[in-house]
Amino acid sequence: MRISKAAIMVALSALALAACDRLPGASAPTTEASPATTEAAATTTTEAYVGTWAVNAAGCGVPQELQGAPYIFNSDGFDQHEAHCTWANVQNTGPNAWRVDAACQVEGDEQSSSWDISVNGDTMQMNPGGSLVRCPN
Repeated sequence: MRISKAAIMVALSALALAACDRLPGASAPTTEASPATTEAAATTTTEAYVGTWAVNAAGCGVPQELQGAPYIFNSDGFDQHEAHCTWANVQNTGPNAWRVDAACQVEGDEQSSSWDISVNGDTMQMNPGGSLVRCPN
């Protein structure tokens, strides 16, 4: 059986929406939400940044034990080589755009970091940081 990319995205969207109430700082859904509000929320969920991202296509093949490894984003943070960050707060700032505050461990040292993240197709912009490309599955 062949599963289409659209079916996978719908399933990932549903999982991301179900996980939203577990994100630190995420607000609980209200019973007063109109259909338009619910529909708008569904188009700006975290699934746009979930996945594996690298500085360039060649970086997608670098193993995690080496410097230059890709970033592996999930709904509550990311891992990259010796950096491991967990979202402390996620604020939606626009379509496929977020302000994230994170608690990170980088080479064993604890750090706090903040980024503005936006996704346009297969390109992620992290500020500060730069541009990343989505790695194929």
